[in-house]
Amino acid sequence: MNSEPLPLINAELSQELFERVDDPESDQMQREIWSHLRAELQHDLENTLEKSRTAGLAVLKADLHRIRGYCASCALSRLAGIAGKGGILRDWECHPDPVAASAHYGPIALAIARDSIGEMERIYPHLAG
Repeated sequence: MNSEPLPLINAELSQELFERVDDPESDQMQREIWSHLRAELQHDLENTLEKSRTAGLAVLKADLHRIRGYCASCALSRLAGIAGKGGILRDWECHPDPVAASAHYGPIALAIARDSIGEMERIYPHLAG
C-alpha cells in the first residue's frame, strides 16, 4: 500500500483552470470561480462537521459528495481524490460509519482545505484576494 499523500492540488488541472491569462473576461471568470470556492469551502466543511452530529447519515454523505464534487472541479486533489485514489472527503464519505468518523476526518479536512487554498494562491497569486 502506498501511503504517500496525494498532492494538495492537481497541477495539470489547476494550470488549465487558473493559469493567468491575458483575456480580461477569462481572468474575471477565474477569479470569480476561485473566490466562490474560497468563500464556501471552509464554511461548508464546518457546517458539515457540525451537522454530522445531528443530521444523520444520508445528509452527511450528500454534503460530503457535494463538497467533494466542487473540490474535484477546482483541482483540490488531496480533498477530493484523483484518478480513483482516495482524498480525505472520499475516505470520510466511504467510511463504514461516516457519522462516527466525523471527529477524525473533519479536522483533517479543514486543515487540508486551508493548506490547499494557500498552495493554490501561492502558485496562482492573481487568485488571492
